[in-house]
Amino acid sequence: MGSFGQEVLEIARGIVDLLLPPCCAGCGKGIPAGVLCEACAALVEPVASPRCPVCALPFDGAGIDHVCGRCVRSPPAFASATAAFRYEGPIADGLRALKYGPRPERIAGLAALWREVAVVPEADLAVPVPLHPRRLRQRGFNQSVLLARPLLRASRLRLETSSLRRVVDGPPQASLQGAERTRAMARAFVVPERQKASIAERTILLVDDVMTTGATAGACARALLGAGAAEIHVAVLARA
Repeated sequence: MGSFGQEVLEIARGIVDLLLPPCCAGCGKGIPAGVLCEACAALVEPVASPRCPVCALPFDGAGIDHVCGRCVRSPPAFASATAAFRYEGPIADGLRALKYGPRPERIAGLAALWREVAVVPEADLAVPVPLHPRRLRQRGFNQSVLLARPLLRASRLRLETSSLRRVVDGPPQASLQGAERTRAMARAFVVPERQKASIAERTILLVDDVMTTGATAGACARALLGAGAAEIHVAVLARA
């Protein structure tokens, strides 16, 4: 990049910093550099072994990865899931602020954390978990799309935002228990007819911000598989 181009880039970055000052992705405190303040950085916990390789559920203690009892009893529609962090502490605080604030200044920091530690499964293309149009209008953005874009660019995976639609709205998933989530998600997602050819026989990476029970990911996976996709893998920033 030439000197003029570099100057333009620095000016643009300065404008962005004025509009969205650098802040901790967890607590929102202003910080001079980085994505987490010292206090939040000490509390962030990545998902590490032992964990379930199917639904990414982290286990306490030491040991090797093994399939959890729930996935043994009722295997989900997706083949595997990976999660970068446990949904607790600063990660949970940052995501709640982003989604329900809404506080979009948390996006860059959370996305950077995800990209730093994520292991992205091989896939042909990526599809975000969609919001219902009404909720998208209220929030103004789909947090899963914004958080995943840097990760997918690094992995050279195309993000298809129109391959999956949410057609049934309902209460926020955070307010529901496991069985209620599953019932609420039944038939909530569809693949538009014009998009079926683009996902037919493809391995799809489904991306979302949080996985709690796996009901949303399972419903999306069933819709994609029903439309002809070959296999679904899931990647989330955080796992409850």
